Amino acid sequence: MKIKRKELYGLLYVVVAFFLAVLIALNYFAFSYSTLVSNFFHQSTFRIEADENAGSENTNYFNLDYTSTEQLEADERAYAEEVQSEGVILLQNNGLPVAPTRTTFLGIYSRDDMLSAGVSVSDNAPSMEKQFTDAGFEVNPTMISYYQGLTEEADPSAFSAEARDSISSYNDLAVVVLFSGGAEAMDITVDDLRFTDTEEALIRYASENFSNVVVLLNTSNTVECDYLEQFDNLSVLYINFSGDAGIGVIPRILTGEINPSGKTTDTFAYDVESPISMLNYENSAEDQGLMSGGERVGNYVNYIEGIYVGYRYFETRYEDVVLGNGNAGDFDYAATVQYPFGYGLSYTTFAYSGFALQENPTSFTLSVTVTNTGDTYTGKEAVGFYMQSPYTEYDKRNGVEKSSVQLVGFAKTGLLAPGESETLTVEVDKSEMRAYDANNLKTYIVDDGLYYFAAGANAHDAVNNILASKGAAGIAMDAYKMTAPGDASLVGTYTQESFDAETYSYGANGEKITNKFDDVNLNYYYPGTVTYVTRNDWMGTIPAQKAGDIDATEELLGNFNPTFESGEEPAPATGQSNGLTIMSLMGLDYDNEYWDMLLDQFTAEELMSIVAYGGFKTNMVGSINKPASVDKDGPAGLDSSQLGGESCYTFPSESMLACTWNRELVAQLGYFVSQDCLLTGTTGWYAPACNIHRVAICGRTREYFSEDAFLSGTMAYAVASTAQAHGVVTYTKHFALNEQENNRSSVCTFSNEQAIREIYLKPFEMAVAEGGGMGIMTSMNRVGTTYSSSHYNLCTGILRDEWGFHGVVITDFVSGPSDKVVPRELVLAGTDLFLCTVSDQSMFIEGYQNDPDVLNALRESAHRICYTYVNSNLMNGLSSSSRVISITPAWVYGLYAVDAVLIYVLYLLAMTPVLNKLGEKKEDKHEAQ
Repeated sequence: MKIKRKELYGLLYVVVAFFLAVLIALNYFAFSYSTLVSNFFHQSTFRIEADENAGSENTNYFNLDYTSTEQLEADERAYAEEVQSEGVILLQNNGLPVAPTRTTFLGIYSRDDMLSAGVSVSDNAPSMEKQFTDAGFEVNPTMISYYQGLTEEADPSAFSAEARDSISSYNDLAVVVLFSGGAEAMDITVDDLRFTDTEEALIRYASENFSNVVVLLNTSNTVECDYLEQFDNLSVLYINFSGDAGIGVIPRILTGEINPSGKTTDTFAYDVESPISMLNYENSAEDQGLMSGGERVGNYVNYIEGIYVGYRYFETRYEDVVLGNGNAGDFDYAATVQYPFGYGLSYTTFAYSGFALQENPTSFTLSVTVTNTGDTYTGKEAVGFYMQSPYTEYDKRNGVEKSSVQLVGFAKTGLLAPGESETLTVEVDKSEMRAYDANNLKTYIVDDGLYYFAAGANAHDAVNNILASKGAAGIAMDAYKMTAPGDASLVGTYTQESFDAETYSYGANGEKITNKFDDVNLNYYYPGTVTYVTRNDWMGTIPAQKAGDIDATEELLGNFNPTFESGEEPAPATGQSNGLTIMSLMGLDYDNEYWDMLLDQFTAEELMSIVAYGGFKTNMVGSINKPASVDKDGPAGLDSSQLGGESCYTFPSESMLACTWNRELVAQLGYFVSQDCLLTGTTGWYAPACNIHRVAICGRTREYFSEDAFLSGTMAYAVASTAQAHGVVTYTKHFALNEQENNRSSVCTFSNEQAIREIYLKPFEMAVAEGGGMGIMTSMNRVGTTYSSSHYNLCTGILRDEWGFHGVVITDFVSGPSDKVVPRELVLAGTDLFLCTVSDQSMFIEGYQNDPDVLNALRESAHRICYTYVNSNLMNGLSSSSRVISITPAWVYGLYAVDAVLIYVLYLLAMTPVLNKLGEKKEDKHEAQ
């Protein structure tokens, strides 16, 4: 069919209009997300100009210690493998170690591209086959090829004849790889933590057809392992996620060249649903509690278990069964817990002796001697030091909960040869004795009475040791219900003579500490309707109420968006010419008088801009000569997936780091990340993350350390303080009560004040302690009904007033204002940066120029941002006399050039019909003449 010229021109105009719209959209996107685009192309938005008259001032404040990227990557890999060697946990041993032998990999997750989804989050990991071959193993190539074409796990009955034939030639050792894990914004189900019928068939097939079987659990979540206990030729290694190291040292662990020394940081239950925290967690929005007030306003979760998370529940109820306390019922610890907190096997054995407890003015010194009692293998041993506080009548009357033990210290030996000993010593601050009394005195207290301190290979051993000490002291108990006799010689006691409600009841600002989270307890809105678990009456409070549908009260609905009373202070000075630069204040105290003079130089727009433009950066501020920073995400190392730019090494997951129980080793992560930051021009790092492993089905378990607050806080501090000392601004996340991924942006999280402080806030408090991290990232959820970034008591009352934090608080990712994300609420609550990647003014507060309360809050945020970043690697290259000049990155000029070419082409296309028409008219006129 012949198209008429008029129709052709019409089609041409449509095409031109389409491409013009695309061009406009691309330009809008590019300039709206200019920071991300600049980072993607690794192009700076400023340059530093030195004063011609300046001397040879050293401006290299933080040093890159490597001249070769290859050497840095080699050292990072060596570090990652060291973490592996100490973080892999031997859960079950029936035949290890083995000599290098003929080996077959079984399971679809043994495939390298599937391993990349679990063991590594990049493509840099060496292949599993190569790493086993390098260690001397003969690997079955047929089964490796067999798995390449599969999309799901294969039942052994479906193996091809070629696959079965190959196994008969490589049947000395089967390495079965099983995977389980979630992801950001997606939790998993309890069934994901249980072996499928196909996986069980694969395990049974391996046991029946191979001399020796090793199961590699490629997960950071606790899984049900009871099925594995029945096979007497099967060993189990919990290998976690190892980043770019891939399988790494696993072959050397199998041969005994490396003796595994990792220990669990979570309790493994035979039934993953047995922790009482699972009573109030469901996977789908439909199954969670709903709140409605005329219309549905969102999901909620209630932490009814209180402080009894993980081992605090299992070990406490166990002790109460033995002692006959607390209406503990017929709880059977041995049938409930498979691997206690702190569990891990070795190829050798260790004995503890010489436990000692010394009281100091503000601390205790605990020590124990560890001896390698084996005959063959050297090895390392991690020891936990635990404390038991008295559970008094005062506590029972006033609802102060105490767990039977809590971790208060840990240490790890060096390599001990058979017969060799090492004495481990830890300092325990007396503040560990405090408990939060939320119902009566509403502050921290220290009970009078007898405190037990014990060393143990794991939490359960520590409890048994304490029970043995109590038995030796004549306290009545049912020793037949103990799972082991315990060792009273590994226990020391301290008597607190008087009840103390003063020592730990004042914050950094000198004001009395009192309740900050009354309205996060559902009983605040519905008095007497929610029962939190108490060890004073186990059977009477378990099972506690599951979250159900509730009608939101007017007060509850009103707290979704907080109101802030006017401070009645005048607006701050702005736009002054005081002649100071940010470099002038490097190294000065936060309260130094010169900060006011510097902050007076900010214009109102600069105050608003430095807060609003916080998406993976901090803004350049011309009036004080502050450069822009590049900040990146990634708890396993700098993540370039969102920003582009240069990729960096992917380290083992935080969960594996914690499994090393080696604080000094974990601290080295902060150093290596600091070197990657200097290499890539990065200053802020959105890590570490220290939320609690409250439920095993959390999708981001790999990004967090443990179910235990002390272990999590210790590891977070180790990473943050080391990185900070080398010029990196660390943002410890996600603050707070963010223990689930499903509905994370909408869920309202309720709990009681004692649990909030002792379990969920404590890791953050430890991470930002003096010398620790200078940044905090809030969470996406609501704490109670208030968005965490708008929660004044969280961001200011706790962080600033109680802990004395002078660093930066940044939101988690926000795409712009909403009913939840209200910029004015954020700054008045104490949030300093908006993690928003758009470059327009959508996060600017309407009327901020004429709002004294907002301007004062913005000024304080600017103060904290500048104080933090002036003491970071952002200052490298900047002297007291140099100037920061804003420049247009090259990609902008490139975009302009592309725009010009495309516009010219579109112009020609658009003008073609017009020119043709004019040509036709000219032709007609000529013919008429």
